[in-house]
Amino acid sequence: MDPDSAYEKYYPEQEDVIDWTREATGVIGDIVRHVAVTQISTVLKPTESESFINLRTLDGTELCVKLNCEGLQIVGDRFDSVTLEDDEVRYETPYSLLSAERLVGNGAMVEGSEEVGEGLEGPD
Repeated sequence: MDPDSAYEKYYPEQEDVIDWTREATGVIGDIVRHVAVTQISTVLKPTESESFINLRTLDGTELCVKLNCEGLQIVGDRFDSVTLEDDEVRYETPYSLLSAERLVGNGAMVEGSEEVGEGLEGPD
């Protein structure tokens, strides 16, 4: 990591602090081809412990997803919403979230020629 970055200047003594905006950007990059729209929420600001991702599926379903150290959790049924945060279901990967919620078909191709949902278990 560049020692002159703003992130390093803000957290110089905490090497294990996770940049949740960067993590959310990685998730978005993984699923961008499998959804109609995906973006980091501009209303629900990232914190030291979490970030929020808005996504719209190819069939028009809107969700707000929280990303933190516990994984991914659907927290809203529309962009920038946290009305479903009581749901305890967490997903380890964005593909398991999309597959378990049937938000993308199992025929959708992902990196490495795997199919979404192939070999994935549901949440514990």
